[in-house]
Amino acid sequence: MEIQLNNITKNFKKGSKALNDINFTLQENTVVGLLGENGAGKTTLMDIISTLQKPTAGEVIYSIGTENNIKENIGYMPQEFGMYSQLSVEDNIRYFGYLHDISSTKLEKRISYLLDMLHLSEHRTKKYKQLSGGMKRRVGLAVALIHDPEFLIIDEPTAGVDPEERSSIREFVMELGLSKTVLFSTHIIEDIEQISDRVIILKHGTILFEGEISALLSQYEGAFYEISDNKELPATAIVLKRYKTKNEAKAVIYAPNHLLQEYENAVPIETTLENCYLILNGGK
Repeated sequence: MEIQLNNITKNFKKGSKALNDINFTLQENTVVGLLGENGAGKTTLMDIISTLQKPTAGEVIYSIGTENNIKENIGYMPQEFGMYSQLSVEDNIRYFGYLHDISSTKLEKRISYLLDMLHLSEHRTKKYKQLSGGMKRRVGLAVALIHDPEFLIIDEPTAGVDPEERSSIREFVMELGLSKTVLFSTHIIEDIEQISDRVIILKHGTILFEGEISALLSQYEGAFYEISDNKELPATAIVLKRYKTKNEAKAVIYAPNHLLQEYENAVPIETTLENCYLILNGGK
């Protein structure tokens, strides 16, 4: 499924604007990362795409049929999901399958498939409340995928999980992108780097960048430096972050047009998504 957003704006009460003139297209069989700080408008945007909210202005165009077809072809895993704590893993998934009116035979096959794919088979009879944070997010993914949608929206897929769980969830989302359109939001830049084909960076409801990560890196190539943090820096330098090594304090600097090359202790460093994100957000 391809989804096109045209001039999406969302206003809330008292005139506050959550989204401002959003335009982009989500293409088939891609994984798109939605990156932004709290309050950037990520959840509002995902709610609009998933038809849970309506925009104040603009339109969302879906490449597939009627309104019912659209809803049945979208799976949404919110950051907080309403599972039944006393029910088992498989019964929670089964319940949401019933809501999609899936036949019993097809539903049981689908449950077994998802439990296997998400490494939940050995936990299928555990009560939901007994699961770790990572396991709960896996159950959330199974629920979002129970009706085999063409488009999947995931809000913070790796939030609150340990490194091993995070790696496993990333691998699963990457695999989904081979056959589905996936949009996921995150605060974790490493998630974007490892599993996204494209990135959308939001700030205060406005898109700062939308496109391939390689294009963003090229845009800022050669503009980042590491420098000892005990020197007087030129006014043009923007400090993105400071840290300490064993021997001295260091800073990462953004300096367009290579203005730091005249400083002996300024060392060009690799352009990273994290540094590009920080400079787009105005630096520290």
